[in-house]
Amino acid sequence: MSKQYKVGIIGAGNIVESSHLPVLQNLPNAEVAWIYDINQNRTGLLSSMYAVQTLGGAPEEGIKNVDICLITIPYGVRQNYYQACSAAGKAVYVEKPFALSEQEHLQTSSMFRPYQLAIGFQRRSYKIVYQLRQLVQSGVFGKLKSIAFTQGYFSLKGGRGYLSDAKLAGGGVIIESAIHSFDQMLQITNATDVEVLNVDYLQKNGIDYDSVTNSVLTTPTGSVDVVSSVSTLRNLKNGVVFTFENAWVECRFSADSDLRVYANSGKQLSFDIEALLANENNIATTVGASFYFFWKKFLEALDEEKANFTSAQESLLTTKWMEKIYGKIK
Repeated sequence: MSKQYKVGIIGAGNIVESSHLPVLQNLPNAEVAWIYDINQNRTGLLSSMYAVQTLGGAPEEGIKNVDICLITIPYGVRQNYYQACSAAGKAVYVEKPFALSEQEHLQTSSMFRPYQLAIGFQRRSYKIVYQLRQLVQSGVFGKLKSIAFTQGYFSLKGGRGYLSDAKLAGGGVIIESAIHSFDQMLQITNATDVEVLNVDYLQKNGIDYDSVTNSVLTTPTGSVDVVSSVSTLRNLKNGVVFTFENAWVECRFSADSDLRVYANSGKQLSFDIEALLANENNIATTVGASFYFFWKKFLEALDEEKANFTSAQESLLTTKWMEKIYGKIK
């Protein structure tokens, strides 16, 4: 029988309003004990919307009375809460970005038991990730040779609020947004290592706005070249192309994306990808479902006292990739 978990929430931003709170209130073994944010207007709004209590005192005191702390405040102001949760023996679910270096990732992770610390890479549970992983592992189109990923929207988002401060945000559009897609590529390929060859970029004060990165993944079937174009200054054709020896596959990294298969000649092929997913469960075709399944798996990790794909130790290579990219962005 699953245990019951009390959750305290630090941060009252949009992701809590639109995703975490709706999911938590629909999980039978989770109860939101309180919510806290330095912006009392936001705290009051979400308290009214979801009938949850606000935290009157310091979060460090409230942490003592919950089992899990959900941390969604900016990267640069989390350290005290990690320490408070660790000292009290509490579990943590934290939104990305988690760490800027492999060393920092390991150091923070060491404060918790492996199953107690989850990083919010919810998009790992998207259906498209399972489909592409099965294509890679099955070898039905031959060996995976390369990946071309593009994310580009003209936006001035990086110029407002904490996103304009690299110390708070951790960086620019790569680590704040596109990191989800980098993480998905690692999940799909089952990569064990990554090298970054070069990065062409535009950045200011530590905030990257436009970049083209050439990387190489080490995978069980060999090396895979990855070219990623990420921008808030250009509208690009957003999506990803996986090039195999005998075909190429095109899609988006969205929850409900269609997968299109083409022969090397360019002719679109009919392929029953659903047959490869017959034994898969908890596959998300909506953003809400991805949060639900991720929370469900995290609670399972706590029940079983066993790390799973939600656990911080399973995201170390994602952090390593970010560190190597930003190491070339001066």
